[in-house]
Amino acid sequence: MMKERGLEKKDETEKKPTHFDLAPFLKALKRFLSCNGETRSKLRVDLRENLTVIKKLFVDEYGDPSFKKCLNI
Repeated sequence: MMKERGLEKKDETEKKPTHFDLAPFLKALKRFLSCNGETRSKLRVDLRENLTVIKKLFVDEYGDPSFKKCLNI
């Protein structure tokens, strides 16, 4: 009866992603490489300074890293 109602327990936290889309990564990499050296250096420094903030974006409600978290940054 619970299965009919859609209330059966599914442990989705244990499932790993089945695919990974490389297109956004390749687009970002091409843009990064097309910049001049000064801009790339400034971006790397900014990323290093804000690494803890960036890591906090990809955690679940319990503070654990989550592969399900997708953000449009």
